[in-house]
Amino acid sequence: MYTFVLQEIKNKDLYIRGSGLGLNWTSGKKMTKISTDTWEMHFNFTSSDDGFRCQDCSNDITINKKLEYRILIADKTNMIGGNFVVHLPVAMPSSYFHEKPLFKVYPWFYSTAGHTSNFTIHSQEIGKERKIYLYFPPSFNENTYKKYPNLLVFDLYPGGDSKLLAPIVDKLLAKTGTTKEFIIIGYGDYQPVYERFSLLTPVPGVIGYSLGGLMSCYAAWTRSSIFGLAACQSPSLWLPLNNATLNSSDFDFINNTLRDQSFQQSRFPQKIILDAGSEETVSPYRLTQSTVEAAKMISNISGFTMNRNVWVNIYPGASHTVLEWFSRFWTVTQFVKQHTTEIKQLMDARKAIAINVANVITKDFHKNHTFIEYLHSHGWLDEEIVYQITKQTFFEKSISLSWLIAVQDPEIYLDGDVEHRTKFDKDHYREYTKVDHCFFVVFGLPCIFTKMGH
Repeated sequence: MYTFVLQEIKNKDLYIRGSGLGLNWTSGKKMTKISTDTWEMHFNFTSSDDGFRCQDCSNDITINKKLEYRILIADKTNMIGGNFVVHLPVAMPSSYFHEKPLFKVYPWFYSTAGHTSNFTIHSQEIGKERKIYLYFPPSFNENTYKKYPNLLVFDLYPGGDSKLLAPIVDKLLAKTGTTKEFIIIGYGDYQPVYERFSLLTPVPGVIGYSLGGLMSCYAAWTRSSIFGLAACQSPSLWLPLNNATLNSSDFDFINNTLRDQSFQQSRFPQKIILDAGSEETVSPYRLTQSTVEAAKMISNISGFTMNRNVWVNIYPGASHTVLEWFSRFWTVTQFVKQHTTEIKQLMDARKAIAINVANVITKDFHKNHTFIEYLHSHGWLDEEIVYQITKQTFFEKSISLSWLIAVQDPEIYLDGDVEHRTKFDKDHYREYTKVDHCFFVVFGLPCIFTKMGH
């Protein structure tokens, strides 16, 4: 079953065209509208050593590795961006399973250009105002249910060269459909010696050019649990200049960071892309040579293999300019598309084993550092009482339930301001369903700690 979530398409019919399983590219099949902003289409198919084909269709073509499809309004207005894809085979498709695989997509039909926003915040890390550049993709205001991966781009700040980037990304997302949509968060007013990365949750990728390329490599290599993808483009690996000679470079990232054994152990899965131009060979910087050397060193470290999760390329004739960087920005987005697909697969896997993980979380919860800090901040210092509380069945089940809420996609939202007898508003909320039956969960938090201990 396929579910499509949209807004602003009221009183219109949606159709689907595709490459097989009863679909074609000439005329579409009308989809079933099941709520204000949701349409669905069910597929029945058979599989054999030849491939996959529609079960109830005559003269249907056989497809092998993937189903591609597009959504149209009234079978006329085509969606914008690249085709949607379902990779075959899928899990649990047979009649043995009552609950079928569900794929959600978020098409858009009108906006071909994204928009940018610049703002300033006060940063305690650098002790001054920080300028932030944001790029929002074309569908951002059209389909407000959609969620986007975030890409951090170093050395990209409001004004200047950032104005040239938006039209390039618009083309990749809307016109050619080269990659999936994403939000860009850029800043360039960091202080390399004092900069800190304090993100609390993983983000798909970090990208940078020149000094930003060095920052991307450094961020990914020292924080693999946060950054799953890094693009280090024409990275300034030469930094810092040698203090003794002032005309030679120390190449600290290559000579120290990559060789640090503490960073080579217990790494999370990553993809790292490095590139440079063939004309970036000027001494003492030698960007071309150092980019290749860094890639080879990474590929020789346990867990990394060239062309599997580390790549390097040198562009003939390219020099060190921002325009050169923008001209090859699209190559990185290819990896973003693949990486976000893998993240979705990991999220699905996390949901599948959520009960097991919840049991691990509840075990010895009284030793959790964050929990201990919270207790101390509220004056709860009696360790024996805290231990007994955490071993209560209600506490353990509440922690498990909180984890199950955390791994849902879309996330479960707890609204504390709903008045008694308020009707369920499907324009603002969506009920969770299981085997086509709606169910609601009401629960209480395990305990609320106050400074007075009540």
